[in-house]
Amino acid sequence: MKKKKHYSAAPGARAAESALMSGATRRLLVAEGPRSRRVMALAHEAQKRGVAVEVVPGSELKRLSGSVRHQGIAAEVASPPRANWNELLRRCESSPPLLIGLDSVSDPRNL
Repeated sequence: MKKKKHYSAAPGARAAESALMSGATRRLLVAEGPRSRRVMALAHEAQKRGVAVEVVPGSELKRLSGSVRHQGIAAEVASPPRANWNELLRRCESSPPLLIGLDSVSDPRNL
């Protein structure tokens, strides 16, 4: 049985750009109405890369981004697989473990 892929939003220009450049973007969501040059450039780059660009209401971006400021753009990316704690520990048996757990990191500059 094939696992169903789950997707999440990477809101904001910097997150959308990182997702787009990494090749992880399924589609790019752009808010209706006036757009900044940066959003327009990212939409153009997405089209060049064959990534679907969809114009959505700003309320939809707000819903997807939660408390993160979306800046009029979000990338839809495949959610990373959930880690199984027992599997992680089993993998560490052969070498000294270094495990770092992060939760709800929305801006990589905060690391």
